[in-house]
Amino acid sequence: MPVQPPQRKRAPTPRQIELVQLLADGYTVREAAVLLGMTYATARTHAQALRSRLKARSMNHAVAIGFREGWLS
Repeated sequence: MPVQPPQRKRAPTPRQIELVQLLADGYTVREAAVLLGMTYATARTHAQALRSRLKARSMNHAVAIGFREGWLS
């Protein structure tokens, strides 16, 4: 029996997309926080919420989902 990909929740917020785009560009969550003008704790919360929303196993997985779904270019 083939493994089915997990069902995705809703699309990420614009701020979450900004964060994951920076992560896809190679920035750390801490560096992305500075670039986005938010605290590290806020950026980490956005990252955790995004992983949960996408049912991603890691931020790398969230980035891969972002590319696959067309949210990232």
